[in-house]
Amino acid sequence: MTTLKASAARVDAMLAYCVGLADDRGSTGGGHGPVDYYLDPDEPPGRGRGQGREAFGLDGPVTGEDLRALLDGHHPRSGERLGRRLGDASARGFDATFSAPKSVSVLWALTPDPWVRAEVLAANDAAVDGALDWFEHHGAVTRRGCDGIHQVDTAGITGAVFRQHTSRTADPQLHNHVVISAKVQDGTGT
Repeated sequence: MTTLKASAARVDAMLAYCVGLADDRGSTGGGHGPVDYYLDPDEPPGRGRGQGREAFGLDGPVTGEDLRALLDGHHPRSGERLGRRLGDASARGFDATFSAPKSVSVLWALTPDPWVRAEVLAANDAAVDGALDWFEHHGAVTRRGCDGIHQVDTAGITGAVFRQHTSRTADPQLHNHVVISAKVQDGTGT
């Protein structure tokens, strides 16, 4: 039986933590800001996820510019502002991290068989996609009304999946960061 550990954090808090760790170690990976944490050139490119990905042109690889625009509350292609302007304290998005069990990560890292490696990655991707499908259809909600007291369903999520193969200490750790934009449409399309 395969298990998948998931956790979520506001993306700005997650990035501040990760960039702070990199700064403490004297290296930022050559990036140009917090979004670059997800864009490690040694890892596969991010891929668009959620029902909103087509509307935002995120069907192919997700670039740093795409992710920055989305987290800043703008359409990645047109630059159009999405909804209300984000305030300084606004959540720009969420990082849902899905981690495979250590035994799965070690199997993937140490097996010499390319078929086994491919199957482990396929199972990992299927588990993440299944969890996101469930969340998108049963758990993705937004707030409306005065002080956001009314909870309403959304028309889905827009985000990007970034698969990474090692921990920050370079140990085998197959995990996925799913960066989900805080900007959503409610069930009526607004």
